[in-house]
Amino acid sequence: MRVLDERIDEGLNACLVLTGFESGTERIAELEAKLRSTRDSHQRSILIEAMETLLSPTRRAQLIPLYETDDAFERGKIAGKQLGISYSSQEQAWSELANDPDELIARLHQQLPPPWLAPEESIADTRGVPLQTMQITAHLQRAAGFNRLAMRELVRVADAVEEIRLAAGEILVEEGEEKASLFLLVSGEVSLSHRGIEFGRVGPGALVGELSSIDGGPSAERACAVTPVLALRLRREPLMALMVDVPAFTIALSQLLAVRVRSLQSELAERPDAQSDETRSTPDRRNGLS
Repeated sequence: MRVLDERIDEGLNACLVLTGFESGTERIAELEAKLRSTRDSHQRSILIEAMETLLSPTRRAQLIPLYETDDAFERGKIAGKQLGISYSSQEQAWSELANDPDELIARLHQQLPPPWLAPEESIADTRGVPLQTMQITAHLQRAAGFNRLAMRELVRVADAVEEIRLAAGEILVEEGEEKASLFLLVSGEVSLSHRGIEFGRVGPGALVGELSSIDGGPSAERACAVTPVLALRLRREPLMALMVDVPAFTIALSQLLAVRVRSLQSELAERPDAQSDETRSTPDRRNGLS
């Protein structure tokens, strides 16, 4: 449903831009850009109210109802009514997707069960069964930072990753390894250590090897499976390609790195041997650690 909802959003945004062009009102295009980027429900309501005052009665009746609901099924009904499209049943609507000219829609139809047979949140059993692209996409969508990527962007990432399975005790990343890959943990637990000293453990949804995979330098940590692990591996070359071709992915990865740096800063500040001297305790902004 998410990719279909995104198609409605794309069409709706295009309608607003066209409406602004037809009416000569630049403010409509400005509000459309803000609506597209905001995630705050209160801010969104304010923008929708502002948009209503600028639209003609006809356009208001056509477009505003689509903005006022977040329910994908309800939006589909409203959009279908506006377009004069109706289906007698879910089964008929689902069968039509098999012939959709959009390649992504066709892939969704082929790889996923009908929505009335399995909930959208369901992810395939990972015990020895290779994951399909759409199942990998579901795992990526649940990872912190990636949940704001559009479905098309998530599929691009999913097509670039490899599935990795490790037994307990096997090494995911070796300390000192250069040009290490980026890993997203799907299941299991991984121990992180430096010079033989464990400093943390991570589980599903965590990223491992992000620094070395980006700068190509040696890994500063050793990542070892504590339990059987299923991970998604993104090698450095496709990672670099994605960072160029999918800006939203680059932003998400940068935000995750920022969170990690801030977490390390907090841990260092709380160490018993942390310096109390104001000069030493203040982050060095010349190094960008602020």
